[in-house]
Amino acid sequence: MTDISESATVTESPLDDSQATRFRVENDEYVVLSFASVEIAAPAILTAAEQFVFHSILAGHSSREIAARRNRSLRTVANQVAAVFHKLKLGSRSELIAKYSSCLSTRT
Repeated sequence: MTDISESATVTESPLDDSQATRFRVENDEYVVLSFASVEIAAPAILTAAEQFVFHSILAGHSSREIAARRNRSLRTVANQVAAVFHKLKLGSRSELIAKYSSCLSTRT
């Protein structure tokens, strides 16, 4: 039987909504970090479908996963991804993520 014991150590940061909880499973100690997620607003220039694709790319979903979630063909999603890149003057998923994930670190 696995022995799980949660420690009373919960640390909350006064600067944000993050917290850390420590616990042990047998001889191993774990720390769980939790924090509020921040929604990045998609640029208004994008259509509703393109905004969904924008957020899906930021969440790390592949075109195949986006197509399955939207019940659309892979070609349709590929066209929407291309439209997002064109409208935002970006060349790749990594550029989109680099540009818009920096919004997370600059928000207070």
